[in-house]
Amino acid sequence: MRSKFKKALAVLASAAMCGSMLLQFPSDTFEITLPVFAADGDDCTETDCTGTYTNGFCSANSAHYEAAVLNNNGTEDDTTDDYYEIGNAGQFFWFAEQVNAGDDSINNAVLTSDIDLENKAWTPIGNSTTPYTSTFDGADKSITNFKMNITTGGDWGLFGFVNNATVRNFSISGEVVSELTETPTEFNYGVFGQAT
Repeated sequence: MRSKFKKALAVLASAAMCGSMLLQFPSDTFEITLPVFAADGDDCTETDCTGTYTNGFCSANSAHYEAAVLNNNGTEDDTTDDYYEIGNAGQFFWFAEQVNAGDDSINNAVLTSDIDLENKAWTPIGNSTTPYTSTFDGADKSITNFKMNITTGGDWGLFGFVNNATVRNFSISGEVVSELTETPTEFNYGVFGQAT
């Protein structure tokens, strides 16, 4: 029994490195669907782009990010338990961009690996116009090389403005640089700039 379990784990680990597939074990009645992540060196998916992804960033255009993977928990008709799987820095930047653009289909997110933001300037997730209102689970992962340049008053942080949201289970390290020349009337920063 123990060797069968080890063999099944080895098959799962190999499948996880190969991309998305459906696995069925003849003697058991369970199946596992694994998400597809672009590997470093995969082609950028933006129209007419010739770049490749490294850590989720396009080599030809720094504004192209690899999209996070939507996990619908096998329930396509029920979106209440859907979440985005974020496995690299480009996907995290993409997620922030979608939330800040007011995309209502963006709900929950889970980190699937440690994230190295490569000291790229960060724009906080959520603002007073489009706050983050869902669940972000860091799954005990680390976010490193975070960099934020504060240029105006307002709400600054990994999350700028959250409203009735849950943000949990991650560590973060990096630097926050103030480029303010005068004291603003309203200025908040931290992991959250403002939470209501």
